[in-house]
Amino acid sequence: MYKVILFTNRNLLVFDKEGKQTDYQDCVDCYNIDEKKLKILLNLPAEYYICRWGEWQHQISKREFEYLLGQRTREKDIQELKQQKAAA
Repeated sequence: MYKVILFTNRNLLVFDKEGKQTDYQDCVDCYNIDEKKLKILLNLPAEYYICRWGEWQHQISKREFEYLLGQRTREKDIQELKQQKAAA
């Protein structure tokens, strides 16, 4: 399982199963988001954390991670719920 750490300054670290840093960490920085790489990253099995360097680290859900990066909206949540109800 990958470990994805989002720092409060929007820098990102991504570690693979062996604990090595990966190329995905450059998909988000303080100023930009590489949408293509981020989409791949979000499809990997991962644990997500929000962290303030040297002070604290807190595990968060994938949904919270997406919200923090502006990749998820309330409208997207509502749309997913409607799709789930229609499929049931």
